[in-house]
Amino acid sequence: MAKTIVRLRHGLRPLYWRLRFGVLNAPWPRRLSLARKLSRRLEGTTCSVCGAGNVRAITFFSERRIEKCFCTSCQHIFSRHLRRDVDKAAALFAYDQPNEQYDGQRRLQIEAMRRHGGERGRFLDFGVGGNLGIAAELRRRYPGQEFSAADLYASDSPWYLQLYSSDLATGRFDGISSNAVIEHLDNTLEAWRYLNALLRPVAEGGGVMLHAFPSQLVEDLDHWAIKIASHECLFSPASLALVCGATGFEHLGWRYLAEVQHPVHVFRKVRDLA
Repeated sequence: MAKTIVRLRHGLRPLYWRLRFGVLNAPWPRRLSLARKLSRRLEGTTCSVCGAGNVRAITFFSERRIEKCFCTSCQHIFSRHLRRDVDKAAALFAYDQPNEQYDGQRRLQIEAMRRHGGERGRFLDFGVGGNLGIAAELRRRYPGQEFSAADLYASDSPWYLQLYSSDLATGRFDGISSNAVIEHLDNTLEAWRYLNALLRPVAEGGGVMLHAFPSQLVEDLDHWAIKIASHECLFSPASLALVCGATGFEHLGWRYLAEVQHPVHVFRKVRDLA
């Protein structure tokens, strides 16, 4: 009975969010919502995606007052507190036990493997946090495939690679996935160019990416995930298209997966960067 209820909830969730988004993000309700949330122009602040200076403060009220930035040119929502301390971030996420995202991250790695379709492939869990067991588990289940985890901090795990280090060779992966990571990245264009470099060159097949994250493509401006202070990168359709165009990816769409909290967006590498 419990499993039936869980399956029913997962089945109805996409319908609920599509209906809610369709109503609250229609032109008139969205304009009204923006009018309530937008305030002063932020002088000296430029959009982290399009670079425009037409940025205004946007305020959300959840458990507390949260102020972010809204680009009136591409409608991207982002934080002004860029370039957070990497050592602090590493300490925050350097735990050794699986967290609540474990099942979703495992499912995304399997989906990346299936989309690749080859008998052998290399797959990276980007920003894995403490879920180092996923790579070992999947290597046992699929011995012909190579799964690796990656994050900011150092680790002795044989299946782990440290991001932005010489240990993580570029041009080697057929698929990359992440679960609840993209919305936390404040170095948006730099991070997506790095993801491009991690995938194989287009001449060798390029690669696919599956990233689960909240955004304005699926969630309205009053959705709980839009309000969270640490969610620093919340794409609009326009800003995601700009990022994909600038970093060599094609957005193939999004879908819900039962084990994954946020909608799963699928990307294909279409261009190598110089």
